[in-house]
Amino acid sequence: MAPALGPDELLVDLLARRAVDAGFVRGHHQVVLGAAGSTDAGAVADCRAVAYRLAERLGTPVAAAYLSAAQPRVAAAVGDLCSRDPRRPVLVLSYLLAPGYFQSLLVSEAAAAGAEATTIPLLGQTGGVPEELVDLVLRRFRDTVDACSIPGTTARRPIASPC
Repeated sequence: MAPALGPDELLVDLLARRAVDAGFVRGHHQVVLGAAGSTDAGAVADCRAVAYRLAERLGTPVAAAYLSAAQPRVAAAVGDLCSRDPRRPVLVLSYLLAPGYFQSLLVSEAAAAGAEATTIPLLGQTGGVPEELVDLVLRRFRDTVDACSIPGTTARRPIASPC
């Protein structure tokens, strides 16, 4: 089994590009990174790590927020930013893999809370599959295969029999 896709600089690259494509202007927009959420504390920490790296890249704070199982919720994060500085619009960056239920929920919750816009998911419909995502999946695959070339291991932990 390969490790999770994130956190990774390639995802930060893709999210930063999506922000710019959506019209992000440093010093003008407030930003929320909208993720599905998890009860796994490590997964939530990984989302916060991506938000931190994205904030460094964009030159503005990025609040990590979730649709379920973790706090803060997307609607609360957007509402909080809108209340703090109503003159600065909120852009929600989708940290979801593909279109579907969670993306629809992200768009509706963000809009209801006052967000100006929500970006497409990582595998969004415009322009095909992003190069950053292809590179990351291939890297995870190669790393997993390389780790499995050592008898009795996987990419994450020892196993009873070889790959």
